[in-house]
Amino acid sequence: MSWKMLSEPNGNWVELVVEGEVMDSELKASTDASLEQVKARGCSNVLIDCRDVKVPPPATAIQKLPDYYDTIGVPADIRIAMVLSGRPSGAELASYYRMSAKMKHYNVQLFETYEDAARWLES
Repeated sequence: MSWKMLSEPNGNWVELVVEGEVMDSELKASTDASLEQVKARGCSNVLIDCRDVKVPPPATAIQKLPDYYDTIGVPADIRIAMVLSGRPSGAELASYYRMSAKMKHYNVQLFETYEDAARWLES
């Protein structure tokens, strides 16, 4: 997996761009980097851009991610917008991620377009 952090110009959110094959070991590293930026910038929004993901992570890694959020202290008021890749398997796993996160009371929304995700984070 290749990932990078971007800063949205007006400071409303931290952006994580994910590409290629997503390995479960890299999910924690990208989550740690995102949380570090959230805390440093004092914002509570994250946009995860998965449009260029070719191979999604295993479902077991997705299921464990919200538990990891609890472990590292992800703020309860965080809003996470995920832009989907458009691949059927990716959409299924994203829905599973959203459900797992919601069960832990994290506000995760899935979007087909970057623009829709940005609008939600700006609202």
